[in-house]
Amino acid sequence: MAIALSGAIIIEEKGSQMKYKRKCEKCGWVDNSTVSTSAPMSKSNTTTSQFFCPKCKNNQKIKIQGS
Repeated sequence: MAIALSGAIIIEEKGSQMKYKRKCEKCGWVDNSTVSTSAPMSKSNTTTSQFFCPKCKNNQKIKIQGS
């Protein structure tokens, strides 16, 4: 099971795959589309990314950790 630490809301997780929505921690904007990727499998593994919020122009980091 993956845990969103910042910048994301996990929508679905099946086996080693997950889907999430990007979320700006500064203004609360949530993307309508979903991102599909492989889920980090252990607590020591973290998936990181970033995006530019279209609403407030914040450069938001995404961190998703395995559990």
